[in-house]
Amino acid sequence: NEGEKVLYIKRLRTANDLPIAVEESFLIKEILGSLEEHKLTGSFYEYLFYDKGIKPSKVVQEISSTLADEDTAALLEIDSGHPLLRITRLMYTTDNRPFFYLIFHLRGDMYSIKTRLNLL
Repeated sequence: NEGEKVLYIKRLRTANDLPIAVEESFLIKEILGSLEEHKLTGSFYEYLFYDKGIKPSKVVQEISSTLADEDTAALLEIDSGHPLLRITRLMYTTDNRPFFYLIFHLRGDMYSIKTRLNLL
């Protein structure tokens, strides 16, 4: 909502000391409360769920392809224009209020997505 304070966090994700993803998070400050920066080195979801007690009621996710811009390419140590996977997630509270928007840019040559769908 307009006028709400938002916390912005940008993190570089690595695996075996190689940069594989750039993660940008936007959180409603009123819902998050104070932030313990020393706990942000691991899973942000675990921090939200277990430390802060914030549990989403639903998540809307979109997966698409894109090309690396100059800034993202520099962080991921790839050429500008390199193929990336782009994942966006919007999480809602139990009272259906959006509180967490996430954008992942993942190296297309180092990442895959596997989904399990349970059928009736």
